[in-house]
Amino acid sequence: MEELYTYLGYTVIVTLIYFIYITLFPSTTSEGFMGFGSDSDSDSKDNKNSKDNKKNDNKNDKDKGSKKNSKYDMLKIQDSIDDLNDKTRDAVNSFSLLNNRKQWEDLIISIEDRINSITLATLPTLSKKISSNPNDDDIEKIIEKMNILNSFRATLTENMKYLDGLE
Repeated sequence: MEELYTYLGYTVIVTLIYFIYITLFPSTTSEGFMGFGSDSDSDSKDNKNSKDNKKNDNKNDKDKGSKKNSKYDMLKIQDSIDDLNDKTRDAVNSFSLLNNRKQWEDLIISIEDRINSITLATLPTLSKKISSNPNDDDIEKIIEKMNILNSFRATLTENMKYLDGLE
């Protein structure tokens, strides 16, 4: 039993040393949001050369009186904007949103119609459950599902606006 406590003590000591180490010497690479967007990400590797060229161009254009951190932050922000715009263009092209706009609009309209019909078809069942037992847990589940579908319908409306705005 004493050996177990000895090993447990060593484990605690090693863990504390590890925490002290990562506190005193933080990682120099940023992990991004929830581990996404780090420099080791495959997407950032693809655009690394073009980003380096943009950074060099932007460094020459920037006011030399600015702080280094500010320049770096602005370059990172601009790189993120450029990367997002590139990925958006790639998505628009890969899904043929411009060429098949009519089909995409029809798909959005069909899904909206289906959500409306499901909501209406559920009303008789919901009204019976409410009249028989207003405290039934199934009522809450049905309403939650309908609310989720209606929230998604609002998303579809925004998607339609986005699709209409594409050039």
